[in-house]
Order: sequence, then C-alpha cells, then structure tokens
Amino acid sequence: AAAAPASTARRRVANLPVLLTRFVGRGAELDQVGRLLGDHRLVTLTGAGGVGKSRLAMAVAERALDVSEAAFVPLASLTDPAGIAPAVARVLGIAEDPDRPALETLRREIADRRLLLVLDNLEQLPGAAGPIVELLGACPDVRVLATSRVPLRVGGERRFPVRPLTVPATGAPQDVVDACEAVMLYVDRAQAVRPDFTLDGHVAATAELCVRLDGLPLAIELAAAHAAVLPPRALLDRLPRRIDLPAAPGTDLPARSRTLRATLEWSHNLLGPLARRSFARFAVFVGGATLEAVESVCADPGEDGAVVEALNVLVDSGLVRAEPGGRGQRFRMLETVREYALERLEDSGEGLTRRLRHLEHLLSVAEHGKPPAGFADDRRLEVLDDEAGNLDTALRWATTAGRDELAARLAAALYRWWLSTGRLAEGRQWTGRLLSRPHTLPEPLRAELLLADGFLAANQGHYAEAVERYEAARVLWDRLGNPAGQARSLFGLAAIAGGRHEPTATATATGMLDEALRLARAAGDDLLVVRIVANLGALAEGAGDYPRARDLYAESMAAARRRGWTGEIPRAAASLALTTHMAGAPARATAIAEEALAAARSTGSPTAVGFVLVLTGAVALAAGDAALARSRYAEALALYRESRQRVMIADCLSGIAAAAQLGGDAERAVRLFGAAHRVLRDAGLDPEPGVDRVQYDRQLAAARRQLPPGAFAEAWEAGAQTTVEAAIEAALPPENAAAQIQRRTLVR
Repeated sequence: AAAAPASTARRRVANLPVLLTRFVGRGAELDQVGRLLGDHRLVTLTGAGGVGKSRLAMAVAERALDVSEAAFVPLASLTDPAGIAPAVARVLGIAEDPDRPALETLRREIADRRLLLVLDNLEQLPGAAGPIVELLGACPDVRVLATSRVPLRVGGERRFPVRPLTVPATGAPQDVVDACEAVMLYVDRAQAVRPDFTLDGHVAATAELCVRLDGLPLAIELAAAHAAVLPPRALLDRLPRRIDLPAAPGTDLPARSRTLRATLEWSHNLLGPLARRSFARFAVFVGGATLEAVESVCADPGEDGAVVEALNVLVDSGLVRAEPGGRGQRFRMLETVREYALERLEDSGEGLTRRLRHLEHLLSVAEHGKPPAGFADDRRLEVLDDEAGNLDTALRWATTAGRDELAARLAAALYRWWLSTGRLAEGRQWTGRLLSRPHTLPEPLRAELLLADGFLAANQGHYAEAVERYEAARVLWDRLGNPAGQARSLFGLAAIAGGRHEPTATATATGMLDEALRLARAAGDDLLVVRIVANLGALAEGAGDYPRARDLYAESMAAARRRGWTGEIPRAAASLALTTHMAGAPARATAIAEEALAAARSTGSPTAVGFVLVLTGAVALAAGDAALARSRYAEALALYRESRQRVMIADCLSGIAAAAQLGGDAERAVRLFGAAHRVLRDAGLDPEPGVDRVQYDRQLAAARRQLPPGAFAEAWEAGAQTTVEAAIEAALPPENAAAQIQRRTLVR
C-alpha cells in the first residue's frame, strides 16, 4: 500500500496534550480565534492567570488538526528566549545538529510544513518575539498561537484578550443560570468527583459561588474539586480568601496553578518596580476607575505619564481590565486579583496615604457635580453612577479612620445622587451615622448634613424626622447669620407643610415660603428664588386658586428663561399647563404641556422627564384623554421603577388607575388604586396621593359607582395584596414589561 502523505503522518504525531476533562463553553471565542489565525500568522491570547488561555489554545489547536499539523509547546519553565527553538524542536521530534544553531535547524526542518505552533506561557521570556518572528519569516506556512499574560508587542501580532466565563446576574432564573459558562464548568467538574451532582437545590448557591470567583476557570475548578464533601452553599460559607482556595489532594496542576495566590505571584513577579507600585495602589478602587482617577490616586508628583505607562503594563498583563463604558473607558480589577493587590498595598506601608487620596478624589468629583438645585443638574450627577462601590468604600474607610469631616462633606455632596438613583435608605444610613456622632463637625458642615438628611427623609415620607432635621438646620444657619441656609431650611419645611392639603397647613407653608423668599433675595440666591416662587404656585394650586398659581408658575418660568436655567423650565411649565387647564383654558394647557415635555427631554434628566410626564399625564386626565394619560404615566413609571422612588411610583400607579377608570375599566382602576396605596403603606409613607387630591377622589368615587356592590372592596383588596413589582408589571404595557424582565435577567 502507498505510504500516507507526510503531512498526514505528521498530524498523527502532533504533540497536543490528551486532556481528561471536557472543554466547556467558549464557542464564540473558538470561532473568533480560528478566524484570526486564518487571516494572521501570529495571534497571542492574553489575560490574567487562571482565565483559561492555555485551555482555549489547546481547543483551537484541536480544531486546526483538520487542515494542518498542530503542536503544543509548554514554555513555563524557560527563563531564556534562546530556549524556545530547542523546545519546539524537541516537541516536533527534530534532532539537534551540533554544527548549527537550534533556530537554524528548526527553520530548515519545518520550512515547507503546514503547521500551527501553540507556544504556551511566554510572559516570563522578554525578547521571545525575536526567534518567533525569525521563524515565521522563514516558514511561510507556519502559524503561531501564543499564550501570555502580556502581549509580544511585535508587528503583525494580533492580540485576543481572554475574558472570564460568563456568570449569572443576581436573581436570574434557573434557565439563565444553567446557560452560564461558569456554572456549566462548575457542574462538569463537580460531577467528576461526585457523579450524582446536579443543580437541583443548588441554583442560587452555585450562581453566587461563580460570581464570587469572578468566573475564573482556575478558581471554579479548584472549588469544584471539593464538591464530594462540600455542596455549593457549604463551600460558600467556608470559602477562605479566594486567592488561597486550594487544589484538591492529588491534583496534577503545575505548582504555579495550585492556588490563585501562586498564579498571581507568578504574574506580579514579572512586573517592574513602577508597575508593582501601581498594581498595589490600584487596589483601593472598588468597581473600577477612570484614567483621571488612577492618575489622581496612584501617581506621585510628576509621575502622571509614568503611571499611564504602568497602567498599560497592568492591562497587557491581564491584572487590570480596560472596559468601554457609556461615560468613557474604565479600568477594573477582578476581585480575586484585587484581594492580592490589597495585601501588596498593606505590605508597602502606603495603605493610609492611598485611601486618603482615594477619598479626596471622590470628594472632588462629588462636590463638582453637586447641583445647587434644578433638574438639569442630574447630568452632573451621572458621573457618580459608576462610582457606587468606590463611594461606599471611601465612606466606610473615612468613618472608621477618624476622617468624619471629609466623610460629612462627601455625604452632603451626594444627597441628590442618592435620591436620583433610588438609594434613599443608603444615603440616610450615612447621614444618620455622621449626625449621631459627637459634635465634632464644623457648624456650617453640620447644617448642610442636616439639610441633606432632611431632604432624604422627606422623600422617604418620614416627614416628622425631616421636620426635625430642617428645624435643627434652621437654628444653626440662624446662629451663623446665613440667610441662604435659613431660606433652604424654610423651603424644606414648607414643602412638608404644604403637602398636607389642609387650609391651616397651606397658610403655614405660604408664610414659610414668603419668609424664605425674602431671605433668598437678601442672600442674592436667584436660583432659590425661582424655586420658591414655583412652590408658592404649587400652594396656590392646592388651595384651588388656579389664576394665582398660573401667574406664579409663569413668573418662575420667565425668570428661569431670563437667566438661562433650563433645568427649572420643565417643572414650572408642566405646572403652568395643569393650572392653565384648571383655570379654564384647556387648549392652551395642552400646548404648554407639550412644550414642557419637550423642554424636559432636552435636559437629558430622567428626574425632569419623569416629573413632567406625571404632570402632563394629569393634564391629559383633566382633558378626558385616557389613552394619552395612560401613555404618559406608563413612561414615567418605567423611569421611576429604575430609581425606586416609591412616592412617584404610587403617583404613576394612581394616574394609570385614573386613566383606566376614564376608559371604562373600573375594576382595573380600583386594583391599581389599591396597589398604589400598598406601595406607600409598605414604605411607611403617607398613603395620601400627592399629585391632585381632588382629581384622585373624583376618579375613585366614579370607579366605586361603576362596580356592583362588594366588587369595589374585592378589587381594592386584590390590589392592596399586590407586591410593588407585580403592580408595576400589571400597570405597564406588555412590551414595556417584557423589556424590563429581559434587562433584569441578562448575564454579565
């Protein structure tokens, strides 16, 4: 019989490791790397230790056997790039020629071969690119797939960053958990030591375990090796520091991969002095950082450029990840890596210095973004949305390290951000903790903190606590002789008093606002003047004096326009639309409502848009347009659902209920009215609706008349037994609800 072609024979002896475990997931990566190798001759898989570079390279090589030879060359033990050519030759069975350099012999032997070389673990070999480029230049049908924690940085190289496996989002349903690669890997490796293991009864614990291990294949395999003794929940409860998670006895892993610590130490030891310092200092960030933040916190004076260079090294080494975002690129460490970096930070003796720099940087960002008032300033707060982990970490450190003044300044700067992101309870936890301490804060700062806590308490519906805080702030501002502070305190007090919809309370609130207006004008705080005039309009509206309310809203809007304060216009315009309708000019009111909504959308502020949608929904109800009202309230509800502002969620549910009643569906209306009541009651809020008491009572009474005896109470009770989420799902159009559900269950 004829001999097999040489290429076939060679493929039979290709030195790919025979793996005893199944390759899990990574289908998209296999395809992408395969395509890269089809177009380029040098591809480097980069990424952190334990992320699965070597295993992915082996799987790519297995596929390549259909069209070429493939050989796997382990290089972790080498310390000199001159050893690369002899190592490749040994794997390919090429004998040494004592009269020629090893690289020359290798070039001659494989010059005409169609071959994929997998060169594994090149990061410890500076200068490795030289012999690889020389080999590729002499062998046109040879391709190299390298694995390295740092790229080779040579012309023609294509880098492919290997990411951790996908992990489930919090609360994801079982079908989503089942499909996540990290979970699939854990189940597969757990069944190797416990064949009867399934996810039944372990879904949540397994998902949490994979998240805590950052989706790192090495960490997941180390954890799964203990499944015969410890189910996922027990392992979570006993989980040591992630970097010390041990391999099971008898493992065949190399020493550098038997714990995450060994893997990370291997990477850390390859860094230069500046990159090591930057690595340790970066550990203060939780949830990532912008380049500006890294320079501010990690650089010593005059070191900005050097720190950027060090950050590039850390990214190339896979120890820091560069991630695109809506507000620009961010840099982040996996928590497993950060745990090790924190050790290095403490060992360096710089922990105090860098944490203080971290706090001061965040304070600078927060105080720059702190809005004096007005909806448009929400955009100035958006920069904080990515910093939730950093802010919490900085506040915790400051309040335990005796930095109360800095912590109080940060909390006072964050109160509107806490509101806009639905973190009211979190914000009050911090303001309350700082206010409960001995009076070590400067009085102006304490007064600011009292106002912040009062504002948050009022938006929670905890009105008695809010009044107490506002009154205490007012006393301090009075003693300090600060009229603007006094005006702001009275502004808050008036908002609470006016919300009770009682004649005496309205009169009290009006008096407070008149005095606040005088003080604000004396202080030259024109923006506060605009807000106070608008709130005087709201009080007149609540008292049924629609012509006066209309005039006050118009005055506030005109003043805001003159000063170019676009953030104040939407609120005043929407309120003007409602009072214009009540004053007997419905056509004009509708036109103003549309102008108000356009103005709100132009600000880019979700708070402005949501508030104006609620008011324009009320205008549509007053005009008898049930469909438009339902649309307005539903859009607002979707916004407030994200920020979890219970008062506004209840207003939206009541508005949709009123639209249902107007459209003839009385039973649905009463269920939603009952659900709105439940939302407020569960949050400990005043169950009285806040948008328009008269209209609310009218719509509720009409629904009662439309239902048979007993049906009203039954529908109300059904709504009152509904959870907040279920009520929102019931109120929103199906396509909106479906989009919300999809967004919550996506894997990250």
